[in-house]
Formats: sequence, structure tokens, C-alpha cells
Amino acid sequence: MQALRIASDTTVTELTLPDLDARRAIREHLGSTGAAGQAMYHRRALLHIHGSGQSIGLQQNLAAWALASAWRGMTLYPLHGPVVITGRTHDGGSGTTGR
Repeated sequence: MQALRIASDTTVTELTLPDLDARRAIREHLGSTGAAGQAMYHRRALLHIHGSGQSIGLQQNLAAWALASAWRGMTLYPLHGPVVITGRTHDGGSGTTGR
């Protein structure tokens, strides 16, 4: 599965996630040991965010925030830490498998 990682410093990296256990790989790219949050701001994309990014003091991710706000057509709450963007399946899921 192809994905993009947007770092807090605005660096964008193309990712190839494994077919099996993609959720684990997403958590690793987010630097999260817990569950990653998912948010849908575009009908064809999911944003995976660090579930505790703000509370543990991760830097705001202005690039991902601006993208999500533009997709929703409104100013959103701040996003903290890296964000991984994946496509969505026809049923609305991320297409990720595993734990």
C-alpha cells in the first residue's frame, strides 16, 4: 500500500506499507506505541495521527493541518507530530490489516 508521511518540519516522504500488518507500520512511522487515530478529511483519503501527540508535546504539524483544513473547507483543531496519509477502500476503510 502506498502512503505519504508528512513530518512536523513539512518533509513529505513516500511510503510503501506492507500488505500484512500495515497498521503496525503506520504506528512506527508516527512514533506511536499505542493506537493511531484515524481521521477522514477527504472522501478518498485517511489521515493517521499520533493518538497522544499533543499531550506528549509533539510539535504542531502545520502542513498536515493546512491540508486537512483545506480538504474540509474549514479551520480544524491543530495536528501534532507526523501524519501518515493512506487511501480508502470502497467500504470507507483504510485497507490496512493486522494489529
